[in-house]
Amino acid sequence: MNIFISHSREFEYRTELYEPIKKSDLFSLHTFIFPHENNSFRSTKDEIRTCDVVIAEVSFPSTGVGIELGWANSFGKPTICLHKKDSHPSSSLKAVSAEFIMYDNASDMVKKLSEALANSNI
Repeated sequence: MNIFISHSREFEYRTELYEPIKKSDLFSLHTFIFPHENNSFRSTKDEIRTCDVVIAEVSFPSTGVGIELGWANSFGKPTICLHKKDSHPSSSLKAVSAEFIMYDNASDMVKKLSEALANSNI
């Protein structure tokens, strides 16, 4: 499964999102698209159009993440929104995603994400 990862630039995505996923079994089971992995230009709209699912870390407000989730919704792509326990994601995200995962730390995030992907009909 090809999974596009969306997140705010304000989020410590390299250490709190990318690295935990790369160190997990998820990384060997799926192909992850990390949009800020390198500095080369990538069309995130095209990446989302061709992926199987979009996972968005929504602990921090982000216009870019909202746009990417809107594209995913318009393309009929399933989405999963992740957020830290102490954050308050925008309620408007419920219009574009039915699945929300609240987590305590990186290992809890990976565990819950693994369960969600294993139990989904994606």
